[in-house]
Amino acid sequence: MNGIYLIIPAEESEGLVWDPLQDLTFYEAIGWNSIKSDWVAQKARFLDDAHEKLNAGVVRPGGLVAAENLAHELLKKIRAECDLLPISVGGRRWELLNVLSTVQEFDRSRSEVLANLDGRVFWVHELSIPLNEAAWDIFTLSASNRASIFATDRFVQASKELKMKGVDFKRIAEFSP
Repeated sequence: MNGIYLIIPAEESEGLVWDPLQDLTFYEAIGWNSIKSDWVAQKARFLDDAHEKLNAGVVRPGGLVAAENLAHELLKKIRAECDLLPISVGGRRWELLNVLSTVQEFDRSRSEVLANLDGRVFWVHELSIPLNEAAWDIFTLSASNRASIFATDRFVQASKELKMKGVDFKRIAEFSP
């Protein structure tokens, strides 16, 4: 059980967006550092009515969001450095998971990524991470723009146990020895 997964929106939750009538500059800090002390609750919404049965999603830009209780229970089951930032989704209290846990090293020769000229990764198709980097169950790459959030088998299992609905997990690799 050494799987690495990309957290993606489930088909039924692809319409989760930030309310366009608010200042969206906050997302530039997501994934880079703790912003909990300066956080002002933001609003997100689904573009259709299919969301009533969902309790999680991926909002772009920004990342993983979950119903308040689910987010708190999830963090009890996994290894993560993560701020929970309150948001409103359809008038209900949810949390944005500001994922601060990062993996420093990955094998670029065995990974399939796109990066800009300075080496910052902005797209991942396949990833090879040394097993000694497996300290977190939810993480981003330190050499990335923090747009992609990755998870381990432990995170996926915890999500299933808690009946998380609204995200899927695309297996992209395994930790390498």
